[in-house]
Amino acid sequence: MNIWKIILLTLKEYHKRRYLYYLLVLCIAPTIALDSILEVLHEGFVNAVLDGIAFGIVSFCAFAMILLGMQTYSSKIDSGSIVLDITKPLNRKEYFIGKVISNIIVLFICIAGILLSSALLLHIHGYHIPSEIFSRASGIVTLTPLFILSVVSLINLYLSTKATGISAFIIYIIYFKIQDYLMNIQYDPKFTVMGRSFSGISLAIEVITILLITIGTLLFNRKEL
Repeated sequence: MNIWKIILLTLKEYHKRRYLYYLLVLCIAPTIALDSILEVLHEGFVNAVLDGIAFGIVSFCAFAMILLGMQTYSSKIDSGSIVLDITKPLNRKEYFIGKVISNIIVLFICIAGILLSSALLLHIHGYHIPSEIFSRASGIVTLTPLFILSVVSLINLYLSTKATGISAFIIYIIYFKIQDYLMNIQYDPKFTVMGRSFSGISLAIEVITILLITIGTLLFNRKEL
């Protein structure tokens, strides 16, 4: 499939420009540093590391997606090189989705980097690695950077690189304000499907994320390049 060609070419570009490695450092280094701060505020090093994982993903990984997504389309559109990228048999839909999937792969590499480095940190300090360490990267924690990526992917089609970054950061702050408000009032309706309970907020974020990517694909098909 042509989508996989786009994914491979994009990942090769990220490797060549060292984007992947810079983002890994951006996500892992602050998370490890944060563990030392959280250890002072919490009882126990294990709890500090677990909280650091969740904070690292929703904060540093989301910020990494802003940095990566804000230059995915706009720079190529401004330079006109995107016209050369989109040639038969490749179509616009495949190009847009391929780029989004490439960025999602980078996101999960960064999340894996945080999990593995945190597990290694616990091992070095002589602690047993709890199974809970992987559950901290589930649900709304991982959905947050995915949502931010979907927003950046959409607005980067029409805004410059700098304007995309500023707009995405503002949306990121608003998103956290709303999430914090809902947590304070303890509002999170539950849905039961096939005996399993699901968070209403997580489901809403997932639906909005898919919707934004779909809208971005449709708009990119109609955009003049």
